[in-house]
Amino acid sequence: MRAATRGSVVAIACGLAAHSGCFAVEPVEPCVDSSGLYEAGHVCMVPGLDLALPGVPWQLRRAVFDADGVDDLAVGLASGDLRTVFAATELAAAGKLTQVTSAGVIQDFVPSFVYGDASGVQDLATLLVTGDLINGGRLTVHTCGDDVFASGEQVSFDLRGMTLDLPCIKPVSLAAVGDGVSADIGWGIACDSMPAPPKSPVEPADIGFFLSPAIGPSGSFEAYGDERYSSTHAVVAARLNDSALQDIGFAAVPSSGNSDVIALTYDNDDVARPSESVVMPGQGLISRLYAADLDGDGVEEFVALHRKGDVITISRRTQKDPPTYAPLDQELYAGVFAVTSPLAAAFGDFTGDGEVDIAVAFANDDGSTSVGVYIRHPDQDPGVFFSSLGALRTYSDGEAVVDLVALSLDDDDKPDLAVVLASASGGRLQVFLNRSPSSG
Repeated sequence: MRAATRGSVVAIACGLAAHSGCFAVEPVEPCVDSSGLYEAGHVCMVPGLDLALPGVPWQLRRAVFDADGVDDLAVGLASGDLRTVFAATELAAAGKLTQVTSAGVIQDFVPSFVYGDASGVQDLATLLVTGDLINGGRLTVHTCGDDVFASGEQVSFDLRGMTLDLPCIKPVSLAAVGDGVSADIGWGIACDSMPAPPKSPVEPADIGFFLSPAIGPSGSFEAYGDERYSSTHAVVAARLNDSALQDIGFAAVPSSGNSDVIALTYDNDDVARPSESVVMPGQGLISRLYAADLDGDGVEEFVALHRKGDVITISRRTQKDPPTYAPLDQELYAGVFAVTSPLAAAFGDFTGDGEVDIAVAFANDDGSTSVGVYIRHPDQDPGVFFSSLGALRTYSDGEAVVDLVALSLDDDDKPDLAVVLASASGGRLQVFLNRSPSSG
């Protein structure tokens, strides 16, 4: 680790959890509005949109639902036993909410380029539990048209294997897989295993992949049971190789042991067939799993949140072929990514210094929730990720952070940050606009 000092006067950021406690940066002008997410000399994210939500939020996803040049959002809301997904558009103005779908059994959703290339608008794929032990759960594609889901067009598919005949009985997590240029090739699906009924030939499936109906008109689903795992509960698309096409990683519970692993898959004739490679962070159960290129080498790292362990782990590729990952040295990074009960994370250069930072939401011991940014120390070599936690904002008075995501609401090349909060009366969506200093 090397700290950089670029001026005679320096601003010092002392993080709550850091390898060396503080690091020095070049002096900058004070933030004109410090009421948002603010850390002197580092992060200046001023309040932007503040939109009331007609329900309690449970998930937030970045999306592109219209052609106004501004990112949009997909927001999952709950009201009693009913779960809905709304498209949130026109975020640079007053914000507009359009209901896309509602059901009591929506497990996950993801914006996806299904019927158009990645230069257009996204459709929305939803994952549902049907209770059908033969045909499994259901994947539904909701088509985004010229008027943002006004037509309500949709097409549904049973999650029953076309070749292996294995159903995904209890789908729990969904990730779109593509190359960022063409339409997505399909979706990785995590299937929480359920015991087969007595005398039933149906075996539980853990890892599934659905080929997009835009590629095969009828779509196709394949599932692979893996005896190494008792269940999988999170899936994320990730670039494990140097190719543009994404692969998949799953958070999985081993058949023996109480600490999750990250199971890798790759395209080896059969899309998303499980590989022999697994990552063992060794920090207990994984609540959320992400993939992000934190050091700019073109290959993504896995970032896992361990709520019960109060820690965030980072795993990076150590071997190219086959893709092999390993967590960062836990002794070297002890305390660096420690935060009470991490809830969600987002990734981007929030400080404008050219390094990718990690925004994180977490729960405090007193019942409040906070948003912070792990500011990556400058001038580090690839594969080195020492950071300090700053830019804190705490929510109380009956509001709790549920999820957050990085997005772009203007053309200044600085990632903004959207946060959804739950309250007794429903929830709200806040977007903070990035006015942090630029690296130029």
